[in-house]
Amino acid sequence: MSTSDWWLDIEERWRTPGDADGDGDLVWNEFSVGPFQYNLHVPGEKEPDTISIQQFVDDINAKLAAAQVTNAPDPLGTAYAPWDSCNPRGDTSLLWTITPELYIAGDYTSAMSSGAAITGASWMGARQEFINLITSNACAQDKFIIRYTLVPTPASITASEAAYQGWQYDGPQHGLKLASFNGAHGANTPPAWIAEDGTLDINFPYSSLMVHNNVSAPMVVAPSSHQTTIMLDDPPLPPNFRIVPYLGVDNRLLLLLNSNIGEYDARPILITEADAASIANIYLNQTGNPITVDAVRTRLADPSDDLKISYVTDDPISKYEIFRTTVKPTSYTDFDTSLHETVTTKLSPGKEASAASFIDSISSNMKYYYCARAIDVHNNVSNPTHIFEAELVDNEGQTYLILKPMLFDNSVHTFGLASDTSTEIDAYSKAGKRFILIEPSPEMSILDTAALDSVTTTAPSTLPSSVTPSNNLLGPDNPAAHMPAGVSNMIWGNKYKVRVTSKKTNRQFDLNITFKNTGVNNP
Repeated sequence: MSTSDWWLDIEERWRTPGDADGDGDLVWNEFSVGPFQYNLHVPGEKEPDTISIQQFVDDINAKLAAAQVTNAPDPLGTAYAPWDSCNPRGDTSLLWTITPELYIAGDYTSAMSSGAAITGASWMGARQEFINLITSNACAQDKFIIRYTLVPTPASITASEAAYQGWQYDGPQHGLKLASFNGAHGANTPPAWIAEDGTLDINFPYSSLMVHNNVSAPMVVAPSSHQTTIMLDDPPLPPNFRIVPYLGVDNRLLLLLNSNIGEYDARPILITEADAASIANIYLNQTGNPITVDAVRTRLADPSDDLKISYVTDDPISKYEIFRTTVKPTSYTDFDTSLHETVTTKLSPGKEASAASFIDSISSNMKYYYCARAIDVHNNVSNPTHIFEAELVDNEGQTYLILKPMLFDNSVHTFGLASDTSTEIDAYSKAGKRFILIEPSPEMSILDTAALDSVTTTAPSTLPSSVTPSNNLLGPDNPAAHMPAGVSNMIWGNKYKVRVTSKKTNRQFDLNITFKNTGVNNP
């Protein structure tokens, strides 16, 4: 196996201390670094050494560091003729290094087209230029992106010029000559000569160097960020749900469902085990904050937690789920195993509607509990409707439906109404001002002038604060003469009960009313 004996001969140019005119002479200092020994390729023998360019650079830098001498008497010592092996100095006061730089050589449009090295300030621009270069057809195979520069370190130049006062390193443009030889100072390299025909003498010894330019992907620490998200559509609103009886039929109910339109934030209501995972994904999609399935269940079980998601009708409804049970539920989760029917909105192939219906077979005189929810075309599930208690009564052939919304006992849902803090019971409210008007008759609103005669005053503004108006200021001074037939009493001060009955559900509520006519506040 043949081994290389490579050396680098370096000449560094210095300017001697100036004369009376201030101009010094230019002189060269030569030194050699080596040997660089690697197994070479010889036909029939073992494979040659394969080293990386960086390893070769590291080997050269190690030799250059060993060549530096910091206690030499002066940079040159004696007069020197370049390449004169009889008078070499053989070392240097400078620390020479080879450093790699990102370099682009060629006719490119950026500021780096001149072949300049990339500085830290323009690193991001250089990064983009590098990407453009290696991904474009302009990057020819004979272009190198990394340039290796041999220069002395600025610190060693400063130290040498300070130690050898008057001497100056003549760089960087002209301060270096570099040659590569086989053997120290070319001892194993005979002179080159050219044949008469201008070709290189084939007997001249030479070697070829094969460079393998491979991609290197080092691991680097770079600032980064990440966010976990999921792409989902918003769930729809609960459907409109109606339960309608058939005339004279005691074993069937018609269930009518239709989509709602709107958008609002609401607290999710879980029915099945799979609902919590669906809510977790929707919450992540809408807020960007991951939440576990267990955390969903825990937060929804806490009445004080304000977990909400947005429900929006932004997609068509594809089907409705109808839940039914004959046992009065205590919560919506009691419907977990009571999915009664799934009704689609498909009318025919390629035709769909927003509404759907289902004919439910039941037994008369039995209470059934229903709720329903909508599912859009992306399988997002709405909150369920209110729970309805339905009983189809058959009273000896007289059939009628008793339908009412079911309220959970001791429920935390108050629907916005104030409730007892110890026991919160569901309550509904509906403004009835435009439905019910209860007021005294005109006869009961007549001002009793006789009662005013008992108040001795000259003007209302002078009414003493100690005087309390009578409780019979309104009403006729002679009630018997103004009362309808059969009515002899005034309404003031009496209590009345007014009962309101629903025509649809037969539900009732009472209003206890007391009429007073003394609502006068003294100033």
